[in-house]
Amino acid sequence: MRLVAMWLVRVAVGCVALAIGPGATKAAELRPGMALAPGQLTPDAARYEALLQAEDTDAVRRQFDDRRLYVGGSFGWVSASPAVSLLFELNVHDRLAVGTEVGLTISGPAGGAYVRGRPLVWGGRGRGPLHALTLQTKYDYRAHGGDLSFCSISDCSEPRFVAMPVHFLMIDGGFEHAFARGFTLRYAAGVGLQLGQPAWRCRIGRLPAACGDKRPPSDTLFVTYVVLSHALL
Repeated sequence: MRLVAMWLVRVAVGCVALAIGPGATKAAELRPGMALAPGQLTPDAARYEALLQAEDTDAVRRQFDDRRLYVGGSFGWVSASPAVSLLFELNVHDRLAVGTEVGLTISGPAGGAYVRGRPLVWGGRGRGPLHALTLQTKYDYRAHGGDLSFCSISDCSEPRFVAMPVHFLMIDGGFEHAFARGFTLRYAAGVGLQLGQPAWRCRIGRLPAACGDKRPPSDTLFVTYVVLSHALL
């Protein structure tokens, strides 16, 4: 009779295990030395894999105005002359930024203010970089027109233009990349159009001189630059 009772208990336990299903054995706690089934991950690995999949599929795209204030530096070429500058920028919207910068060229100091639009934005999910196509308009006030080339014996007596402060309207297009750690890389190329006609002055050596029929400096600048900045806020 006792043997029959034990047999009935074993049958009942087997039925309960079948009713719960094979997932019950997988849910059992893993202990050191236990062998894993083929393709089965440890609990920590399974948790990390789930987080990665959620980040790739469910993450909301970051926006440029998630970080508002930036400080950065730029290096570029203005009609074959090197130029460097320090800038401060504010993201007022995901698609719009405003900024100001001061810099230095071979001809002298430069400074201005700009507005940049981002008509096309993509990326930025999870920790991936955020990208944008950019169009920028800038008012620029810079020293322009100075003839800094070395003179030979034959042309040292020729008048040379003196660098003067000139107003420019800069228009450029390029790309911008914002990274999850707060860095932003931007590069662009464009043109600068002179506003107004300055009263050019010339000199011979250090003495003022008439410019005569000497052709004035170009009223168009060709600009290329790279900007690296980091978020303050």
